[in-house]
Amino acid sequence: MVTESSSPQIDPSSDPSTPYYVHPSDSQFRIANEKFNGSGFNDWKRSVIISLSSKNKLGFIDGSISKPEINTGLYKCWFRVNSTIISWFIQALDTHIARSILYFDSAQEIWTNLQFGQTTGAQIFSLQQQIAEIQQGTDSISLFYTKIKMLWDELDAASPLPICSCDKCTCQVIRRIHTMQEENRLIQFLMKLRPEFNNVRGNIMIQAPLPTISMAYRLLMQEERHKEVYQANHVTDDASAFLANKRRFLDSSNNAGNNSSWNYNRFSSGNNQIIRSGGSQGNYMRRSNLFCDHCKIKGHTKENCWKIHGYPPDIKDKWKGKRVANMVQEDLNQSSTSIEPNQAAPQFTAEQYSKLMSLLEHNKAETSEKHDNTAFVAGMIAYYLLIMILG
Repeated sequence: MVTESSSPQIDPSSDPSTPYYVHPSDSQFRIANEKFNGSGFNDWKRSVIISLSSKNKLGFIDGSISKPEINTGLYKCWFRVNSTIISWFIQALDTHIARSILYFDSAQEIWTNLQFGQTTGAQIFSLQQQIAEIQQGTDSISLFYTKIKMLWDELDAASPLPICSCDKCTCQVIRRIHTMQEENRLIQFLMKLRPEFNNVRGNIMIQAPLPTISMAYRLLMQEERHKEVYQANHVTDDASAFLANKRRFLDSSNNAGNNSSWNYNRFSSGNNQIIRSGGSQGNYMRRSNLFCDHCKIKGHTKENCWKIHGYPPDIKDKWKGKRVANMVQEDLNQSSTSIEPNQAAPQFTAEQYSKLMSLLEHNKAETSEKHDNTAFVAGMIAYYLLIMILG
């Protein structure tokens, strides 16, 4: 008969429910994704705590599992787990930091040494300064919220709020301090946003009591998505309207081309112009840097020159008159500069001379009544230009 005192004792290292259990795959386990190099200790510390908690080994660094006596059977189990955690620390630290903790005997001593000197007054001041200077800028709502929340979390780790240790506390002062901190951080977050969120920011700040930071974050995210959808639809509507106007112009040009030999599409595309039909407002043209070698005018090439291929049949007379006058005036200036010293001036025929004299007599009679020489000079210049074109 086997008594209770004589029953074999179960090895805690073989029981997965105990912190002394070590799985064969734990030798490849990593307690942090990035190695600690001296900066960002609070983030690295948080990763280590989460990893050790998942392995039920957190008691080996916070002091809740003390080192047993050497002559007891539990010491071997503790020593194995302690050595495993030390190896995890060495793999999660930068090379020069890992050498500084290499000769510590316990994981608790390593953890205490790493935390010593990490939280200083200078670090707290630096975090407060970064929180005061951070702005949204060109960041999205989610990215900006992530940045400022990381600073808040680091500040909480460096300078945590006090915790009440009373068994029957009725003043709830810690809860009120936490509420004040949340409200201050909400105002910090809202006042650092871009001016385009002024409306939703004002709506949030007039609420009583103020919403939580997470609620305000969701409202701002909805507003940001609304603006993105509106801007996308607005750009699409503008593009559709432009294409519709262009299509109507091309259709009207094709209909006009059915009654004549003029090709609007060839000249509008060849001149590299954007034409927008505007009814009584006329056509708006934006010219490129093309240059015609024939008429010496910018905005088109020789292959699409109206002086060679002819003018559109239904173009407006007012616009055509201004355009032709400009073209003829430029031709006249170029022709006058290109005449050789000994070259003879253009000769008039008898018919042309007769028309010119009759026009001069008519203009002279008008100017004698109006006492204005402008019409007389304008008439001479206009007829002279007409002869130069027709001659």
